Amino acid sequence: MPDFPEIIPTPAQMEALSVTFQRFGRACQVAVNQIVDAFTAVMADEAEQRRQRGPSIGRKRRARRARGREQADV
Repeated sequence: MPDFPEIIPTPAQMEALSVTFQRFGRACQVAVNQIVDAFTAVMADEAEQRRQRGPSIGRKRRARRARGREQADV
């Protein structure tokens, strides 16, 4: 078997690694919060636009029938 030295991190290295992971975790959390806030704002805008357009059920069918009535009246 090859003779590899045992690599045991020092307490200072472990502390540095811990701090690095904490910073990375905080940065990820900030990024996720920003994404969620942006997504929430977009979804709220879309919901408002849907409310302003009115009900969507049968809209196309009603429009086709109205066009058919207009042609029949002519």
